[in-house]
Amino acid sequence: MDIKWVLWEQIVLGVEYYHHNMVVHCDLKPQNLLLDSKCNIKIVYFGFSNIMHNGHFFKTSCGIPNYVALEVISIHSNFMDTISNEEPI
Repeated sequence: MDIKWVLWEQIVLGVEYYHHNMVVHCDLKPQNLLLDSKCNIKIVYFGFSNIMHNGHFFKTSCGIPNYVALEVISIHSNFMDTISNEEPI
């Protein structure tokens, strides 16, 4: 199997594990994925993580605007202000 699919499967299984345990990472991006010496994915940095409660959506958005999904930006227009005020890279 191609290594990219192995890594993708590890990410999906990791997120599934956290969601099964009612934990939401809220800042999943390449910088928060590490590889160990055996090329296993480690999901790190839970600074924005939160606990899910069945049937309840989060009322706040978090994360870095550059990684926010477009549908979130369209729902929360204040993200557009944040993005437009950032310095170009």
